[in-house]
Amino acid sequence: MDILVPVILLVGLGFLATGTLGLLATWVDRKVTARVQYRVGPPWYQPFADVVKLMGKETIVPRAASKAAFLISPLIGLAGTTLVSVIIWMAIISPKGAGFAGDLIVMALG
Repeated sequence: MDILVPVILLVGLGFLATGTLGLLATWVDRKVTARVQYRVGPPWYQPFADVVKLMGKETIVPRAASKAAFLISPLIGLAGTTLVSVIIWMAIISPKGAGFAGDLIVMALG
């Protein structure tokens, strides 16, 4: 149980940090693209507003699809991306040699 709390904390903070940095990188990309086209570009909170709007949309499951597989597949993709981001963050903040031999395999599959 003692190791479980830091792992959950690391995964949670890693997910939040990676998500926030990803949204800010999206904003920078959109802002630079707008400037290249001689436009002003979106405000800094636009990617966050887009995520909130997306979460409010209705989920439509196709008739021919398996409902469980259709709804669980984004979570599987999110879990893989989160795992890769946690491994990258651990490599950045941990002392040298703290990784394990399967790091590259996990990142290649994620």
